[in-house]
Amino acid sequence: MNIQQPLKAFCGLLSCLGLLAAHPAMAGANDICKTTLALKHTYQQATPTRTISNAPETISKLATLTSQLGAVETLNATPTLQRINHDISGLTNTIKTEITEPVQGNSAVGARLYQHLSHHMQTLDQVTRIFGCADVATLPPGPTRSATSAATKPRLVTAVKSAMSNSVFWLAIIVALMGLVTGIFFKCRRREARKMCRTSMLIVYGDQCTVTHIVDMAQGGMKIEASEKVIEQKWADLYFCGHKVRGKMVWRNACYAGIKFKSRVSRETLEDVIRKSNKPLDQSGLETNATPCFSLGCHTNCPRHLPTTFSNKGDAG
Repeated sequence: MNIQQPLKAFCGLLSCLGLLAAHPAMAGANDICKTTLALKHTYQQATPTRTISNAPETISKLATLTSQLGAVETLNATPTLQRINHDISGLTNTIKTEITEPVQGNSAVGARLYQHLSHHMQTLDQVTRIFGCADVATLPPGPTRSATSAATKPRLVTAVKSAMSNSVFWLAIIVALMGLVTGIFFKCRRREARKMCRTSMLIVYGDQCTVTHIVDMAQGGMKIEASEKVIEQKWADLYFCGHKVRGKMVWRNACYAGIKFKSRVSRETLEDVIRKSNKPLDQSGLETNATPCFSLGCHTNCPRHLPTTFSNKGDAG
């Protein structure tokens, strides 16, 4: 069998994987977490000497984090996020003004940068909490692989040639890669549909309820501001913009929760939610088709209502 054809197919599939992995839809909270955790890792490594050795890279990461937080704040402008973004952007601007020429390995620059970061570690800790960054794994770079020894290389080449000559082997590899590409493609399509917003909603679980906000939403589920009290019941009725949906809580942290819908919602429903983003409660359509006991403002003195973590801190709108 001519090995050039399977090699071309293999390279083509790898190119598809690269394009999909670089798609902007893959960005979001995970990117914020990765940047934040990288900054915290840099700070921890510098603690023994109290000097950051790679000032340009660290300043670049701060600028990246400022940009990422700004994009989130544009669509979900809670006071908490505004405070965090103001703190991080202020830090970035201060450093850029004070350290105009960050020189690699400059101990004076590294010491000043370490001091600035030490004053803002609580803000970085807050970012990791509200974005659930504990679930984002960051792996350190592995050791560089050594070159194959002269004694091992001929045996390796012989084994590879033998495998490539086996058409069954190649067929299995190509089928497996096509399945992987298909899976990543549909996963990317689902992520493309996820849109950020700040839309009022009512969630009812048993005899308790919470008036909260949708943070982002796709046709298959949503992320919401969670109640401060942890609810054991997973399934709940969700009311928003005149729609009612059944959903199951699949994850939560101190501030947010993820809900998967029992049935996917229509694209029109998703667009309706985005249109009503940042609307006042009385203009959000929440009262339409909600539970009979619901009325505007009833949650402020209802014994069944469980406030969100943000509302208890005075951040809910």
